[in-house]
Amino acid sequence: LGDQSFCLDAGDTVATTQGRVSLAEGAGAGGAFTCNCVELCQLHSTTQSTVSLTTYENRGATNDFQGTILQITVNFLNTIAGAIFTFDASSALEIHSGGTASFTAAATFTGSGVFRAREGSTVSFSSASTFQIATEVSGQFLVESEQVSFEEVVTLTGSNALMDVRSGSRIVASRTVTVSSSSEIRGTSGTMQFDGGLSMASSSVMSLTSTTVSVSTWSASSSTMSFDGSTVTSQTWSMSSSTVTIGTGTAMSVSGGAQLDASTMTLSSSTSTFTSVQASTLTNGGTIQGRGGCNMQFTGGLQTTSSTMDLQQSTVGCGHLQMSSSTLSASSSTTVTASQVTFSQTTVQMTSASFTSSGTMSDDGGSLTFTTSTIVVTSTFTSTSSSYSLTGSSMTVTQHTITSTTITLTDVSSQFLLDGSGAGGGSLVGSLASGAVFSGLGFLRHRTGLLRLIAGSTIGCGMQLSPSAQIVRRARALQQTDLTTTNPAVTACGNSIGATTVASG
Repeated sequence: LGDQSFCLDAGDTVATTQGRVSLAEGAGAGGAFTCNCVELCQLHSTTQSTVSLTTYENRGATNDFQGTILQITVNFLNTIAGAIFTFDASSALEIHSGGTASFTAAATFTGSGVFRAREGSTVSFSSASTFQIATEVSGQFLVESEQVSFEEVVTLTGSNALMDVRSGSRIVASRTVTVSSSSEIRGTSGTMQFDGGLSMASSSVMSLTSTTVSVSTWSASSSTMSFDGSTVTSQTWSMSSSTVTIGTGTAMSVSGGAQLDASTMTLSSSTSTFTSVQASTLTNGGTIQGRGGCNMQFTGGLQTTSSTMDLQQSTVGCGHLQMSSSTLSASSSTTVTASQVTFSQTTVQMTSASFTSSGTMSDDGGSLTFTTSTIVVTSTFTSTSSSYSLTGSSMTVTQHTITSTTITLTDVSSQFLLDGSGAGGGSLVGSLASGAVFSGLGFLRHRTGLLRLIAGSTIGCGMQLSPSAQIVRRARALQQTDLTTTNPAVTACGNSIGATTVASG
């Protein structure tokens, strides 16, 4: 065939074997078209035309679209390995509702046009394919095997939009992939590589099972994500008003830090892990939940504001843990360790848990309750205007400065130990400033160094001194204890106790 024009009506079938096909202005109700050109099949229009076909079958090496928006209502089929589809800026290939596009052989889409999978359509790949043009998906985009590469932007939008990466298949996107309007990315035993970043919004969903995912820059708003048996890595991870579930057998790591704003992240099992290398944040009512023996490591530190950490049977490691106007709840053999701890206006509730700061710990205006738990601060403990309650618990600090804080040792098995780290008797290791109060049935134990009690402070619990411990009191009685409930009031180990006076009562 030479340079001719075709007008296709429903039921018509046209095949080209050579030359160029000019579709002119096309037809409203198309028929079937087969490109048999060995080298080149050109579909050109001098002005932008929309051509509707039921079926387009490609058997040629190259298809060139100019000024043509080709709409497929039934089936688009490529069976030629290495086929190239070229689009100018005014051209597009659209698979419409009820239509399918099948790529059983490798294909490349290039140029500056657009590939569109409309709502209700299905596009499937069983061979490697490459999109060098923008891709818009509102229907189903199924990657069944091999690799599909996207070198331009990809947009998923619409409640029926789905990108499904199946067993043994892989997608690689070098430009941004945007998922919105209740659309979904689904993966089962495949690989996803979002080198250009991934943006999720508007009730979009990601559901992965036994899938490997890597993302450069990952952001999500009002989205839902669930990972099972998967490996998930990202350079940056920013979630807003979103829900993330890291399930059984899933390891997730973020190299650039995680930001969770008004979002919930849940780790559900002993094989669920999360690692953030740089500083992470949890803000505006956000929640981190740990369950079932999971493991979380915030090596770059974690800063929370008006948010909650809810931990059961969890292991949490952290650089600098900073919590402001937040709640930390830990129970059921949970272990929390940090290199430094700063609490401000924060509520802490721990039951059968362990809490350790390998550096300093400070709190201001907080409420902290420990039941059958262990607290260790290997450096200086500073507390101002806070309230502590220990039941069946032990708190050990190396040094402390306590001002206007009440520490209640509710039972005889509870203790607050000022270790002193081997300091000599004259070295100041502790200070109870005005308003500092120890009370209850437990014991304040002082091992080494000098403890200074400033006027206005009160020790209203049992006290135990080791041989290297010294106490200096500037004013008022040293001990204010009801001896009917705490006896002895003070015990000391050493050769002598000097200048001791027991007040009346």
